Amino acid sequence: MVILRGNHESAQLTAFFNFKEECTNKYDLETYLLFTESFNTLPIACVLNSKFLVVHGGISPELNLVFKNKQVGDINNFNRFMDTPKSGLFCDLLWSDPVDNETGYQEKDFVYNETRGCSYYFGYFHY
Repeated sequence: MVILRGNHESAQLTAFFNFKEECTNKYDLETYLLFTESFNTLPIACVLNSKFLVVHGGISPELNLVFKNKQVGDINNFNRFMDTPKSGLFCDLLWSDPVDNETGYQEKDFVYNETRGCSYYFGYFHY
């Protein structure tokens, strides 16, 4: 079993959604900081059955999918041991959203996600 990092496993969002306050009230700041440090060590992605890319959010226009020895190209080349950046591949893997309709965004592979203020919507691609 693999536990993947999601978009809420970050210092910024745990503070915004009151996890920091609850943790420091019940325990202390050191305990909270240990939680956020552990979140930063969680894997961002995995390959399931040598075939499926698994991430919390979705894909990114910056993602170069190169499967070699069950490793996924660009995902192995960035530092995940930090809080989630506000843009880029790391952010997109946690925050991008699929479009659930018949056509998706066929005219464009990715459309900026104005609702979230970061990352993209992606849909079915025609190549």
